[in-house]
Parts: sequence; structure tokens; C-alpha cells
Amino acid sequence: MKNKSIIFTLIYTILGLIGLLFLSKFWLPNGFTIAGHDSGLSLDSKQFLLSRLFAWNPNIGFGVDNSFLFGSLTLHFVDYLSSSISGNIFAGNWLNIFFWLGLIFISAVFFANHFKNTFGEYFVFIFPPLVIFNFYLFQSIFILERAKYSILIGILFFVPILLKFLNKKISLSLASIISAFIFFIFNGGSLLGLSLFGSLFVIIGCIFIFNLASDIKTRNFSQTIRYVVFLLLTAIIFVLLNSYQIFPFLHESRSQSYFDALGGAGTLQSIDWVDYISKNTSLLSLLRLEGVPSWYSDSITANPEHPYASFYLDNDSQILVSFIFPVLAISCFVLYKSHKQKKLLSLFGLIVITSAFLSSGTHPPLGSIYTFLYKHLPGFFIFRNPYYKFAGGYLIGMSVLIAGAFSFIITKINKKFICLFLSFLIICGWITYHYKLLLPDQVFTWKTNFTTKVNIPSYVFDFYKWNNSENLKNGKILLLPKLNDRYFADSYVWKYWSLSPLTYTLATVPGLINEADLNGGEMAWVNKMYSAIDSSDAEEINLLASKLNIRYLLLRNDTGSSEGNQKIQKTLDNLAGITSYKKFGEWSLYRAENVNSKIIDISQSITLTSNEGAYTSREFAPNETVITQEGSDVEKTLSPFANKKIRTYFCDSCLLEQVNNDQSLPPTRVLPNSPLYFLKDRNDQNTINQSSDDSSKIINYLILAFRKTAEVKSMAAMNIEDRYLNIGMQKINEYLANSLALLNKHPELSTNYLMAKQTLNTTLPLLKELQKFVKTREFSQNQGKIGQLVYTEINLLNNLNDYYKPIYRDIDYLKNNKTYELGKETELYLDMNSLSTDKNGKIHKPTTIYYKTANSEEKITLQNTDSRWQKINMPNNMADTAILTLQFDQPDMFVQGKSGIHSFPSGNHGCSEGKIYNFNSDKTYEIKILVNDKAQQLNLFFQNSGSNELKRNVDIYPIEISQPFIYIYHPDHEDNDPTVYICSQDRDLPIIGAISIYELTSPRIQAMETTVGSLFSSNSKISYQILDKTKYLINVDGNGYAFITFAQRFSQFWKLYKIDSNFNLSDKLAWIKNWTTQKQNTSHFIVNGFENGWLINSNDQKTTWVLEYVPQEFFFLGSLVTIFSILAFFLFGVFLLVKEYKHEKV
Repeated sequence: MKNKSIIFTLIYTILGLIGLLFLSKFWLPNGFTIAGHDSGLSLDSKQFLLSRLFAWNPNIGFGVDNSFLFGSLTLHFVDYLSSSISGNIFAGNWLNIFFWLGLIFISAVFFANHFKNTFGEYFVFIFPPLVIFNFYLFQSIFILERAKYSILIGILFFVPILLKFLNKKISLSLASIISAFIFFIFNGGSLLGLSLFGSLFVIIGCIFIFNLASDIKTRNFSQTIRYVVFLLLTAIIFVLLNSYQIFPFLHESRSQSYFDALGGAGTLQSIDWVDYISKNTSLLSLLRLEGVPSWYSDSITANPEHPYASFYLDNDSQILVSFIFPVLAISCFVLYKSHKQKKLLSLFGLIVITSAFLSSGTHPPLGSIYTFLYKHLPGFFIFRNPYYKFAGGYLIGMSVLIAGAFSFIITKINKKFICLFLSFLIICGWITYHYKLLLPDQVFTWKTNFTTKVNIPSYVFDFYKWNNSENLKNGKILLLPKLNDRYFADSYVWKYWSLSPLTYTLATVPGLINEADLNGGEMAWVNKMYSAIDSSDAEEINLLASKLNIRYLLLRNDTGSSEGNQKIQKTLDNLAGITSYKKFGEWSLYRAENVNSKIIDISQSITLTSNEGAYTSREFAPNETVITQEGSDVEKTLSPFANKKIRTYFCDSCLLEQVNNDQSLPPTRVLPNSPLYFLKDRNDQNTINQSSDDSSKIINYLILAFRKTAEVKSMAAMNIEDRYLNIGMQKINEYLANSLALLNKHPELSTNYLMAKQTLNTTLPLLKELQKFVKTREFSQNQGKIGQLVYTEINLLNNLNDYYKPIYRDIDYLKNNKTYELGKETELYLDMNSLSTDKNGKIHKPTTIYYKTANSEEKITLQNTDSRWQKINMPNNMADTAILTLQFDQPDMFVQGKSGIHSFPSGNHGCSEGKIYNFNSDKTYEIKILVNDKAQQLNLFFQNSGSNELKRNVDIYPIEISQPFIYIYHPDHEDNDPTVYICSQDRDLPIIGAISIYELTSPRIQAMETTVGSLFSSNSKISYQILDKTKYLINVDGNGYAFITFAQRFSQFWKLYKIDSNFNLSDKLAWIKNWTTQKQNTSHFIVNGFENGWLINSNDQKTTWVLEYVPQEFFFLGSLVTIFSILAFFLFGVFLLVKEYKHEKV
């Protein structure tokens, strides 16, 4: 009977795999691949795999760190293996899909087989399709999210092993070894995928709680202790097996946070993202197995951009069927009667409940608990995508309960054939319900007109073959046209779309483009190159090509911008120093003729600057190496070698021009009458206690007062008990009084522009909200209870605002008088590009410039030239400190349109309209509206050119005849020549006296000091040899001081040290010994905004240096530990397996 069951299971597994094989081939016929979006699927799996063997990749941008990604070697090995077998070079091939879906199916069969005796033999047949065909798994099939699938597979293999151990059917050592090997292989891609283990952590935690509760009941904790020991031993073995990725990770984590590598996931500000992801993942949608966030526009409306969400959410029959699933899951607890069955169902019920709570994130009703965990539980904030990190455990738990219910019903029938037929019908019914997941035009479409199923044009691979055969001599290939500045997405007419440039998936192509992962300095240089091409500045293009090692320029005519591409092509065809080189289908390749592509060089001239942006200013440092002074030590070290020093001044008073008095009160999730409010109260107190100084404490008090005011307003509207209103108001006034007391303690802060802006950004909108509140019915109803407290709050806010009277005058004065606090500078230059322009494009220069010291004030002038940087004629006798004031007559930038009645989604409204001339989405504007009639309710809207969508919807309040309403407009990056509407609530035209719009400028001033000279040796020469992607051998000819530059992204882990001339380069042990004993004996700097630079000094005429990326050596050492651990634990595991097998036979 047992053998018969095994044969049935084997046949079923084979048939299931055959079905998945045909499905994979149906999805991706010959010539098609999955590529784009954020799939990480390369177009050359072999070269991509090889690139992951190095801690540094020089081909992406200006070089990127790979140290956190060594764990992805397992995934990319599968990519390479599948591509080799299927006869393709790209990773997103049909065989790769089959491999992962097939392995999920096999692991699900393995998992189900463990519970066959508990839930019946038909559970084995029903459970696997439930795990395969579901919306959680298939929401990511369009990018073949192998990292997530690997964790799911690992869990399905791991849980039966764990339960066997807990039931004493397998020894501690063997269970730990097998479990560690499972997650060594199925590791989530890398340590950056740690959050993907969320479902595993839930299951481990639930089993721990389950065992602990059972042990408490029996007062015997041996089972819990065994479980904890098992987890510890498994963790130790796991760490040893994964040393190859953990060693470099730990090394980098000493100075770079793991959460920094996640791209800011660790910041508390990302709670806003959690709220966004969670807002539509309700418990009801999870129960119906439809909790995928991307399905929804709001909690009840299907996302029209999703390929099949509306079919399931708006179709009555599908909605009805979806309610069957929770009914089946719940019925399991009624259908099964035995203690063993009840116990196991209770465990999976606990897993389902816990996973559902965590998957719903900050969604009510339990979202406040998730918020608290996110903010306070160490490390928990890696789970900023709750559904995607925890729904795997929910899927497994619900699949167990649903399959268990089906299995129970089937086993009540005695005839085997009918049971098998019913099982077949259930499987077919499940797949039929999910039939949309079988359609390739649906499953790979992630948004209307966007798909990851693409047919890569042959010319892309023709270009790739040329790239691999050409010696680029460390040069870069600049990609044209530049990416859209809104999304930074690389897209093509043949439907490829990705946030990573296409060339990055062609692992050996050293592509360079303005992609989002460039740092500020890199982006500045690349954009400067694009600007030079736009303006056809041949001299600038050739200089920048040499600076950035750009040997080729690739014009891609298949990106959809034909007009823009024609303009670029015309420019390149007529540029001196740039020649047309080759054509690959829609791609045209140009060569920069005068680029030497030396990535390691010696600089004879350096410039020090206080501002990161100054390195691109060739007006001040045309050929020098520019180094940002990050501290006095840098300046002290490099001053003797600098030819120039540059300092940038930004307008101090301009900070107050953009005070935001239109900030709305934040939404309130938890009110004081909630039993969970104590968590919020504790968080507020921690915020104050953790303030680093009085300045930050003042701001934190004000922010808390702002939030408390929102709570009081909500409580008043909801008629919550009086005592809560009083406590809330008293707390607000306490916070404001504390802020005022601290400010009075520090009179020097009254002239601190930054502090004034931070304070007024809170107090002004708060005062505005209170003034509106006292006019509402809610306030009238509660005036006797909180009226005096509200008036006290208003008085405190007025006192806080008055504190900054010395610098916060009326907005017109600030707008027209820009002040700067100067040191003793010799040469000052005003940046004309930072000033506003009139309707004809003429720059508005300052009308008057004043230079004021402690003892005098005098008027100074500009040198009137056509250059971008105009010199300011400074006085002969410069003071150590002074105030520079630029006076302007700012132009009104509003162009009045016609008034009339406009039809909007909210109805017909009478409106005045107009435009902003010379509109630039990078600028900030002040909008002033003066009305002639107070008895109006008006709103301010913006509508982009060519769009029907209204944006902003600003409530114009307060409306006063004597004072204009002021709104600070920060355009979104995608805003395009917007129309400004001021509209009434009905068809009556608004009665408006005047509308004015001014650009809020912050003019930039550059100070330059020319020094006597440098101490560099003038005759030093350099040559280098590339040993691999992380190691260079450098020979320096010339003694004395020299400054070496390395044209790759700055990283403190690049280490430069001197070696003996007789050092054996081929001896790996010698490298390790040298690496562990040598210390970097040079000063390391960031130069030109992105490169590495070292100041070296040698008494010898000829010296040899090694430049290496240190994490690579940690990878090598970790790999040795991993290899030894694999051999040792594998052999020991086999020994234990044989021993236990023999013991069972006996």
C-alpha cells in the first residue's frame, strides 16, 4: 500500500512537471525572454554570473559595489545553467521559469506528503496546485522573482524537516545540517534579501509560541529547549556555510549600514511608504486571497492599469467564488476531530492569523501595532513592504487549511476512482478560477502597454558582440538620448522598460547614462555632458569626454523620441573630434577621437572647494583635480598642495521665503481613547528624550504640538469625552510653552535663518488651522470645555512667531533683499544662472549691492560681462566677517488669461486663469492672490499642459481684503507649463483684485582664492596594470609628493599601499599575508565629486603600489570557510543519515 502511494505521488509529480513545462514553453516561445522592470534578469547570464564573483563592477556607471550581492551567485548560476541548456544566453528563458515553478511544485509535494497521514492522501494532490496557482506567487512572475521563490521553496522543504525533528523522528544534528543546507541553497538571493525571510520568521515564531504554550501546560519545557537549541545550531551552520557572503557583508557594515544598502529602507520616514503599500490590503481581501496591493486604486476599486484585477474584483461570480476560500479554511477546524489534527490545524491557524496581521501592515484595525513595531523593534523596519514579505507564510497556511477541507470531503467517499476524479475536478476548478494566470499577455503585463515578455532585436546582440571584441581601454560608452528625468526609466519601442539601463543587463558593456543610482557628483558630470551635446559645444564635449573617459557615444534611435534623436544625430555628425564609427540597426555608434582612457593618473594641480557642486565649474577649475573640504583635517593636509580654493555661498535669508503656511494637519490613526494610545504616548516621549540638543528639542516639541492639534480636532468632531480634549489641549500648550522657554534661553537663535524656517513651518500653518477651527461648529459646541486652552495655544503661537521678528519681516522685503554672511574673501562671483528672468528671457540682475561690516556699509557693483559668473567688485579693505545684501526688483511672472466657466469632475465652476511665463519645474514660485470680496469660498488649482487632471486643490484661506493670500508652489518634477486656476464653488466668477506670481530665487555666489603654488613633484610619471576588477598594480617614477587619481566611484574600501619590487604577484598566499599586514599609508580623498584620490610621498625614485578593493579579499577568505564547511557538514550529514537509516532497519 505504501509503495502504491509512492508511485501515485511520483506519477502525479511527473504529470505536474510536464504541465508546467508546456506552460513555460507556451508563455515564452522561441526568441522571447523576460527582461526589464526590476527583474535583474540579464541578457548574458554567463558574463553576469562572472561579474558577481567580484566585489566591484567597473562597468556600471562609474563603478558599483557588489559586496552585498555575493549571495546571488546561487540564483545567477541557475540563470546560466538554464540558458545553457535551453540554447539561449539570456537569463529570462522558458527553462528558468520551469525550473522555479517546477521546484516550487516539488517542494509543495514534499511538504504535503509529510501531512498525508493527518489530512488524508488526497491532501498531497490538492495542496501543490494551491501553492503554485495563486495571486501572491503570480504577481511577481512577470519579473520571475527568483529570490522570493527560493525562500518559499526553502520553507516548504524546511517545515517538514523541523516537524520531524520535533516529533523525534530525526536527530538534532541531522535536522540542523539539512535545514542549514536548505537555506544555504535557497538563500533569497543575498543578505539584501533578508526581509524576504519574513514568512520564515513568522513560521518559526509561531512554532516556538505553540511549543511554549504546550510546555507551559505540561510544565515540561524540554521540547522548547530542544527547539531553541535546534535553531541556534542551524543558525551557526548557516553562518559557516554562507561565510562567502557574510564576511564581506560584515566588513562593509562596519562603516556602511545594511539599511543604507537597501536604499534608505531603514529610515523612519519610510513609514509613509508602508502606509501606501498597506492602505488597500485589508483583512477581507487577504481572506479572499486577493490582497495584492497593486490590484487596487483604493480599498474597493480595481486598478484599471492592472491586467486582470478588475476581472476578479468587479465580476460578481468571481467575487462570490472568492468568499468560498475563507469558508473552506474556517470549516477545517470543525471538520477534523482528532487531537493530532486539531493541534496541527491550530498551529497553521496561528500562522495564518499572524501572517495576515503582518501582511496587512499599517492597515486598520491593527495597523497601529505594525507602526509601533516598525519604529521601535530593532531591525523590523526592513519590512517596509508588508504584503510582499509576509504573505508567503499566509499562502502556505491558507493552502493547508483549504486543501485540508477539500481532502476531508473527498475521503468521506469510499470509491477510489471517484475520489481521484473529485481531486482532479477540484484542481481543474482551482486552475480555471485562476485561468487569467495562464495567459502570457496577462501574466507578463504589469501595466497597460507595458510587458516584460520581449523579443530583443538582433542589433542589440550585434552591438554586444562588437563590445566584447573591441578593446575599449577602460573607456565608457555614453548612451543617448538621456533618460527621462521623472522616472529615469530606460524604455524602447519594442516594449522593454526598466529602471536599470539595458546595457547593464549586457554585463560587459561599460554604459554611462543619467540613471537614478548615480550619486550627486556623478549625475552632475553626466548631465553636464548631455547639456554640452544639447548646445553643440564641441570644446566642452571633448573636454568632458576626456574627463569622464567616454570613448564612444551610442545613439539609440528606438527609444521613441524620433525628433529628439534626429537633433542629437545632427549635432554629433557635425562635431569636431566626434566621428561616426559603426551602425547596428537602430543604434548608431560614434567615437570620441581624443580620449586616452587612463583610469589611473597623476594630477599636478588640485583645487579645494567647500561645495560639492563646484567641481563641475570649469570657469574656476578648468583642468584641476577638485577636492571637497569635508573638514579641517582635509584642508590642513591639502592646503600646501592646492593652487586654488573655492567657497560657495548660498543666500541665508532665502530660507524664510519658502516658509510653508499651507501645511495640513496630519491624519490621526490612534486617538487618546484607544487602548493602544500608550504606545504612541511612549513614542512621543522618546522623541523628546532622544533630542540631541535644545534646537532639535524645540523642533520636536513643535512637531508633537502639530500632531496633538490634529488629534484634538478629530476628537472634537467625533464628540469624544471632554477629559480627552482637555488633556490633549494641555499637552499641546505644554509643548509650545517648552519650545518658547528654550528659545528665550537662546537669544542667538532669533537670527538663525534655518531655525526660523523650521519653527515657522510648524507655527504658521498651526495658527492658520486654529483660526479656522475657532470658526467651526465643533469649536462652538466645545468652547466651554476647551475655548480658553485654544486661545492660550494661539497666544503661544503668536509669541513664537514674534521671537523671529528680527529676521522675519514681511515677505516682500525678504524676496527683494538677499543676504549672505561672508568671511574675508578676495574674489566673489555671482552666478547669473541662479537669477530669475523676465518675459523676454533677460536676466534680472541685482539693482544694488551692499557690503556691510560692524562699522560701515557701502555700495558695491558687478562687473558687467556676458559670462555666467560675473565678478563682484569688492571693497579694498575687507573685514573678517560681513553681510552682503543683493537688492532686486523681482518681475511678476503671471500672465493673465481669460475668466470663464470651466467644467471639472466636481462640476462647473467660475474661474480666473493664467500662466507662469518661463515656467521651470525646478524652480519655486510664490503665488499672491488679493480679493475684493471676503464672502467667497475659493480654491487654487493647477493643470498641466495637455492633461485633464487637476492638481493641488488648495483652499484659499484666510480670505482678507487687506492682505493677499500667499501660496508657495513647489512644482512636481513632471509639471509642464501648468495653467493656474482660481475658482469659486459654483458658476459665479471669483471677485479678485490682483494675482501675482514671483520666482523665489536663491542666488549663488562663488568665492575664489588663488594660492602661491604646490609642493608636488613636477616630473612624476605613472603606469599601471589591471590585475582584475578589484586589483591594480601601479608603478610611480619620481620621488617626493604626488597625487594619484582613480576614475571609479569613491569608496573608502579602495586601499592603496606600497609593496616591495620583488613581490610575487602570482602567489595567492603572499597576497593574503601582504593584505593582512599592510596598512594604507596614504591619505584618501574624494575628488571631482566622485573619484578616488590619494596623496603619496616617497623617497625612492621608483615605487610599486597596489590598489585593491578590500571586500574582495574577505570574499576569498569567506569562500575558503564556505568550501571547508560544505565538505565537513555534508560528509557528517551523510554519516548521520546512514547511521539513522541503519538504526531504523534494526
